[in-house]
Amino acid sequence: MLDLIGKLDFFDVIVVGDECEHAKPHPIPYLNAMQALGVDDTERQSCLAFEDSLVGATAAVKSGALVFFLLLHQKSYFVSDVNMRFLTI
Repeated sequence: MLDLIGKLDFFDVIVVGDECEHAKPHPIPYLNAMQALGVDDTERQSCLAFEDSLVGATAAVKSGALVFFLLLHQKSYFVSDVNMRFLTI
């Protein structure tokens, strides 16, 4: 898809969920991407994850990344179980 819309060159690494040992909410998709980018374990919190699903946000939080979660249909009390802080705009 990214190739079709001419955006493939914008990404250094692409991790596809089907290629991971575990799927989200397990953090391995994020951890695999971090490893492919050469991110050290002590640098994980410098990674930004943009998610629009609770399952994805859970995986990102577990990986140690800073998560930007677009809360659309999810209830905030469900998201609080993921141990996230909120910034309301």
